[in-house]
Order: sequence, then structure tokens, then C-alpha cells
Amino acid sequence: MTLIEVAIAGIILGTVLSAFMSLIHYLGKSARTVRIMAAEDRMVASLVTNIRGNLRNYQASFEPVAASGSDPATEKALQSMPWAFSENDLVPATRCPTCPGRMGYVLQPLATMPGMFMVTMRIKHAELFGKDATKQYRFVATFR
Repeated sequence: MTLIEVAIAGIILGTVLSAFMSLIHYLGKSARTVRIMAAEDRMVASLVTNIRGNLRNYQASFEPVAASGSDPATEKALQSMPWAFSENDLVPATRCPTCPGRMGYVLQPLATMPGMFMVTMRIKHAELFGKDATKQYRFVATFR
């Protein structure tokens, strides 16, 4: 083998190793993103199930849903975020000041569908969304 052949083999080997390491890094980053998204989906599904199953226990606003989907009273109620939650608990925020998640929601009757409510839910979770980021969800629920 000549010196040129050794140098070319080294360059090819370095390129292949670099591409392999980049692929491993990308796959690890993708796996972390998928785990975070799955945890977020499980958390939201759990909260939605809790609200839907216990709709009678929560106070409802009897102002009909605005055509725009938002109004000042709804916005004020959502910003207060009176509920705190962790992996196993959903309690008033005063009972769990160290819980990582906060939630507020408003139930409004749908004028066109008696017995059905539009639920607007706003969630803030420092570990999943970032320190000050919030996400908002809207869904329809009914009394069981």
C-alpha cells in the first residue's frame, strides 16, 4: 500500500464514521421528541377524560359560546388556571403549589345541542411545554 491509498482509506473511514455518528445523534434526538410528545398526549387525554367523566362536578358558565370562540370572560377564567396537576393528582392549585402543571377550563353550553358543552381548556406545564408556554384545547362534552 502506498501512502496515498492509506490517506484515501482514512478519509473514507472518517467520512463513514462521521455519517454514522450523525445518524445516531439524530435518532436519539428524534426518540426524545417522540417520548415528550407521547407524554404530552397521555397527560392531555387523562385531563380530558377526568373532565368528561365528572362534568356534573364542575361549575359551568351559562354564557353561550361566542361566534369567534373567545370572549373576555372566558379569557379571564382560563388565565386564572385554578387547578394544579402532577402525574397522579388533579387538585386545586392552593393544595399543590409545587405541582408542575396548571390548568384552567371553561364549560359553555352549545345553543344548538342541548346537554352538550364546549370545553375550552388551557394547560401550562413547565417540564413539557417550557416555563411560560401554554397550550389550549377545545372539545365537546356531554352529561352522562
